[in-house]
Amino acid sequence: MELENTSADHTLSLWLDEISAEGLMYDPDFRELGLPSQGLPRIEDAAPGTVESDSVVIDTEVFEEIGVMDFTDIMMTFSVTDYGSYDLENNLAGEGTVHIYPHGQENAAVYVRESLAEDVVLADTADVTLTAVGYETDEEKGDFTATLYMQNKSDRALAFKLDENSLNGYMITSFPYGYGSYVYIPAGASSYLPMEFDGEDLKENGITDVETLEFRFHLCTTDDAGNAAETLLEETYSLTP
Repeated sequence: MELENTSADHTLSLWLDEISAEGLMYDPDFRELGLPSQGLPRIEDAAPGTVESDSVVIDTEVFEEIGVMDFTDIMMTFSVTDYGSYDLENNLAGEGTVHIYPHGQENAAVYVRESLAEDVVLADTADVTLTAVGYETDEEKGDFTATLYMQNKSDRALAFKLDENSLNGYMITSFPYGYGSYVYIPAGASSYLPMEFDGEDLKENGITDVETLEFRFHLCTTDDAGNAAETLLEETYSLTP
């Protein structure tokens, strides 16, 4: 990506807000499938009258693991602000969305996940489908991960948060979506959502086997400024891994 700063006295920053391939969201910070939730990556800064460029890396292996062997539609949404300040209300200098079609727009495809017998559909509305699709325990570290799959079926961006997490009745915060902050998913996009629980937290609470997982799912519309607005769904779900 290239940032040309034509201003006379302002250093500008380029931020990568969202990135997806085949409509499936990707987190460039952790190089895994999912939505950025721990602060947006700043790609580059450009002083007045200069041009700066940098690359965005997509780890193809994580897509190949779910059967996406080639890219036909890469989407990136970006913002440009005054240097180092991600304040879209006061410091926004520019924004945009670009699509890259390696094989031509007419050949663009959308990722469709095949349903499995062990899936648990938690919510299925006109706006969203939320499904629990798998669990994994790191035998060495003791970390526990529950993976959700979310589809935004609406024609607008949605905001959501996953909070009030508990394992076997003990309140334990999951990473990266369990901190109570809203995360945003673009219109028509889908995303895997790994809820990761630290093995040390499980050990402190005497949990050697996860029998129940509970969390609250809060889904909202977004306003013109991109902030969470009207509540569409608020529900607490209980799973038995």
